[in-house]
Amino acid sequence: MKKTKQFLCIILTILMVFMSLPFALAEGPVVLATGNCGAEGDNVTWTLTDDRVLTVSGTGKMADAAGITGHSVIGDVYSELFYEDVLKLLHENGYDYASFRELSDALTQGTAPQEVDNLGKQWALENDFSTLYETKVKPRMPKTLIVEEGVTSIGNYMFTPFNGEGILSLRHISLPSTLTSIGNYAFYLQNAASVQIPEHVESIGSYAFCGVPFYRLSLPASCNTVGTNAFSLSDKTSDLYIYNDTATLCAYNDSTSSDEYAIFLPAYYTPRSFSAEFMQKYLQFQWAAMVLYYAKSADVANVTVSLSEFLYEVYGGQLLASQGLDFFSQASEFADADIATIIAFAIAQLNGVLGAQYASIDEIIVIDENGNPGFSEAVVTALEALAEAYGEQMGDGTNYLLVVPFGQPLPENTYLYSDLTVHANPGSVAHQMALASGVKFECLNHNYTSEITKPATCKEEGICTYICPDCGNSYTEIIEKAAHTPGAPVKENEIAATTDHGGSCDEVIYCTVCQTEINREHKTTEPLPKPDTGDNDGSDENQQTEKELNFFQRIIEWFRNLFNKIASIFKR
Repeated sequence: MKKTKQFLCIILTILMVFMSLPFALAEGPVVLATGNCGAEGDNVTWTLTDDRVLTVSGTGKMADAAGITGHSVIGDVYSELFYEDVLKLLHENGYDYASFRELSDALTQGTAPQEVDNLGKQWALENDFSTLYETKVKPRMPKTLIVEEGVTSIGNYMFTPFNGEGILSLRHISLPSTLTSIGNYAFYLQNAASVQIPEHVESIGSYAFCGVPFYRLSLPASCNTVGTNAFSLSDKTSDLYIYNDTATLCAYNDSTSSDEYAIFLPAYYTPRSFSAEFMQKYLQFQWAAMVLYYAKSADVANVTVSLSEFLYEVYGGQLLASQGLDFFSQASEFADADIATIIAFAIAQLNGVLGAQYASIDEIIVIDENGNPGFSEAVVTALEALAEAYGEQMGDGTNYLLVVPFGQPLPENTYLYSDLTVHANPGSVAHQMALASGVKFECLNHNYTSEITKPATCKEEGICTYICPDCGNSYTEIIEKAAHTPGAPVKENEIAATTDHGGSCDEVIYCTVCQTEINREHKTTEPLPKPDTGDNDGSDENQQTEKELNFFQRIIEWFRNLFNKIASIFKR
């Protein structure tokens, strides 16, 4: 009895576990942080969940952020994650702030009690910011952004990477059909490759998607206003669809370009066959030279800032990273070093590549009479010697990207850095600029004309080619084989008829073009009649005559007998 009760207890326990499992599985993602981002305050809100999804919901317009360090959504998300322990600490001491933005506003406006400020400073002294970023922020920053239906505008700077920290976490961006405007710098430098511009968007601000590495970009016809450099495409972009006939294009490294262009295309590239060994050296040279170049041009050698701040403010760490120049990992140990230490590191790197012994930045970077920095003759000579040692030629100094004035034909043997195709309407501004700059072009809606380039026969299929006269796009269709052309019937396997047996033959019809057999019919004939040989000397006819005579004789004999009988009766 005791064992039976134990068994029943175990069964009940298992059932309770399984019954509670669906409820556990049904629980949704955990909310990590929330905030307001509407032009009217709480008309639009944002929510971050632990599955790294950032959802913006509400109705109407979002607010504009006051620059990169203003109250942007990405900035608020970053702050809420980074300082969540500060809010907990303040809560434990009786100060309840709903969000870090509320706390920040109170501190900025001077309405926060002094104890709040003291507790915050004490927390800052007791915590390592690098550790906090790696453990509290980076693993939880959103990868997916979903802006829900009802939101009509995205404000300036709202999703720009926060505070120069290089937080390019967004990979996927979903925008609603109700959206009509996107502000300046809205997604500047975000790393999302999957973005679909809704078809009702009417305006896109300057630099809104600059640096976003679209694989495919479609600009709707409704978008009548596109700001300067709203899109700066990367070499990852394969297709650009422009339904707006007035949108402008420009080559990214066009030396004559101005701020009037809305979409910048990837740079042209010269086909120099640098070896992998030399390119590795050359990139190492660039890591060091770029830091020295911009440090000299900005004259910040005596400023004490972090490496990330230096690269962002002076050069732009995002650009450095996007070109594959992994200077961050090379100099991570100098994350909190002053510029003098960073410059010394860069000089050592450059000396190692060139085999030189430069002692200062002034020996490497010189300023010309117009105030523009450049490499010293000694550096250019050393770089050319390095190239020659690997069997290479640097050509025009260190510039291996070819700068071509926009609208002029490309020099021979040059090509675009990416395999980009621009899709637009014939005669549109994008069409004219694409053709003028050598970019591949295709119509949005092809007007194909057809031509039979290979006629079909009964032996082979044909080909019909369709060509768009406006862009040259073409495709082919297979034409089925033609029907056979029957010829006159011919006889085969013929056997002649005789008096003993009938005749036969195959009556066959062949194609006059390919000689393929179309039809075959077997036919037969009756035996031939036997000929008269004359062997019976007319005996057959004689026999017939005799038979006829015998017949008449019998009839005569019968009548004679009948007459005799009648006569005998009368005689009696």
